[in-house]
Amino acid sequence: MDEIPAHRTAKRPRAPEDLIVFCVPFPEKLDNDGVYSEQQTISGFPWRANVSKEEDEDGIEYLGLFLHCEMNKHSSVWFCDVSYEMTLVNQRDALLSETIKQTHRFDYSEGRLGIGAAEFITMEKLLNPNEGFIKDNMIRVEVKVTVNNSSLSRKFRGKPHVDLFSPSPQADAVLIVDSFKLYVNKQLLAIQSQFFDRLFNGQYKESKQKEIHIEDVDINDFEELLKAMYPIEYEYTEDNVESILELADRFEVNSVLNSAEKFLLADTEMSPRRKLLLADKYKLTVLIDQCLSMHKTCAQMKGLKSTPEYPLLSDAVKGALFDLITNICKC
Repeated sequence: MDEIPAHRTAKRPRAPEDLIVFCVPFPEKLDNDGVYSEQQTISGFPWRANVSKEEDEDGIEYLGLFLHCEMNKHSSVWFCDVSYEMTLVNQRDALLSETIKQTHRFDYSEGRLGIGAAEFITMEKLLNPNEGFIKDNMIRVEVKVTVNNSSLSRKFRGKPHVDLFSPSPQADAVLIVDSFKLYVNKQLLAIQSQFFDRLFNGQYKESKQKEIHIEDVDINDFEELLKAMYPIEYEYTEDNVESILELADRFEVNSVLNSAEKFLLADTEMSPRRKLLLADKYKLTVLIDQCLSMHKTCAQMKGLKSTPEYPLLSDAVKGALFDLITNICKC
C-alpha cells in the first residue's frame, strides 16, 4: 500500500480529562498572589491549579505549586481522596522535568486552601536559562488528578472512556499519526471498515507490521473517528460531525456514517441546506429525503435553486429536486 506523504504539522493530542495543563507568562505575570489555571471538572469535582512566588525564612525565593478543590461553592459537606502528580515541564528535555507525587483528602473544612509544595523549585534554578524550564518567557505546568474515593462515589458515574494513547490488553496494533501512537484493536476496526480489514488482513506489507503509519490525517480528528467506532456512547456535535463524516467516508466506516446520519436527522440547529450538502457529499440517502421534504411549497423549492449551495449539489440531487418542483408546482 503506497503511503501518502505527510504535509501537516504534528499536533499535540487533546489533554486527558484528568490532567490540568496551563502555561504561565514568566516572570512578569507571577507575583505573591499567584496565577490560577482555568477550572476543570475531574470525577465530578471542580479543580484549579496555581503557581505563586514564595519565600522561606532565609529569604530564598521559590516557585510554589498548589492544587485547589473548589467544591465548597457547590456543597457544604463533601470529601474526596486523591492522588495527584504535579509537574513543572522541562521544555528542553522532558526527562528533566520536576515532579512530585502526593495523596491528600480534600474536604469542606479546608475552604479555599490549596495543597502542594511552597518550595517546589528555587527561583534561581528556574530562572537559569541552562535549566530549560522557561521557553518563550513561559513555564508549563501539568497536574494529574486521580480521585480514589469521594462523597460522590455512589452518585458519580463517569462516561466510558477510551484512552487510545496508552497500551491496553485489548490493543493488538499500533497506528501512528503525526508521530503519535494510537493503540487499537484490529478486529474491532476491521469488522466496521473495509479499509482497516484490508490493512490488517490483506496482502499489503502493513498487515505484517506491528506499527502502521496513517498519513495525511489530523491526529485529533482521527482520534475522534476511532472513538466513534468503539462500543461506547459517542457524542456527536455540529463541530465534529463534518470531520468525522469525512474520515468515515475515507476509511470506509459505514457504521459511523450511519450513526452520524442519525445525529443529523435529529439535530435541529444545523440549517437544512448545510445538511443537504453533507448528505449529498456522503450519500446519506435518508437525510437527503428529509432535507428535500422540508421544502413543501413551490416557492421554497425554487428558492433552494437560488442559494449558494445549489451549484455544489450533485446532478442526482438536482434531478430529485427538479422532480419535486415539477410535481409540486405543476410545471
